[in-house]
Amino acid sequence: MFTFAINVEKQVSELQKANSLTSEFSRFEYQKANKNVKHILLLGESKEDAIKTFLKECFHSDHGSVETEVVIMRQGLPSDEMKQILNTDKYM
Repeated sequence: MFTFAINVEKQVSELQKANSLTSEFSRFEYQKANKNVKHILLLGESKEDAIKTFLKECFHSDHGSVETEVVIMRQGLPSDEMKQILNTDKYM
């Protein structure tokens, strides 16, 4: 149990550190505190195809109007393929 608490504390610390960094890829609306906006936070390394599949399912028209924001946190700069996915009109 003690090891679990240390791991969670370390991960929260890393998340807070990552959250404090700014990037040209961050959007202003994520920096404002708005408790009425539902969001999904994707953490870790996933292949671009997996993220693309997730986004297609999340924002599929079968779900109606989706008012949920998706925030993707990964180490490093996005690849050209990831930039192309994120710049798709339906995900902006």
